[in-house]
Amino acid sequence: MTYFVAMGPFDGNKGGVGARGWRIWRKGRNVYWEFGGITVERGRFVSYRWAGRPQSRGSPARMYSVADAIVERRNLIEAKKDRGQGHPGYKQLPPGVKILPPLLRKPKRDRN
Repeated sequence: MTYFVAMGPFDGNKGGVGARGWRIWRKGRNVYWEFGGITVERGRFVSYRWAGRPQSRGSPARMYSVADAIVERRNLIEAKKDRGQGHPGYKQLPPGVKILPPLLRKPKRDRN
């Protein structure tokens, strides 16, 4: 699995700043990817977490052989690295660093 993050100015955002992440992987003849907003958590180490549930996409298996799926995954990865102006471009995370699942907890209600 390959993870990408981009943080900084985004022309399309209302506030002009954002943080986004991608995950691209291949399983057999299928290529899958997820993308969405992320949050950066700083502590002893910097960690990345999905801000909500990421959107998922996948390629139909009938379109690819395993070799074609590997090439498609590489093409997606290269496309994420090279972005146009007004976008910071995605940086590939080092091996072993992942975007963690979102914290989906309900806020505690005050019972007074």
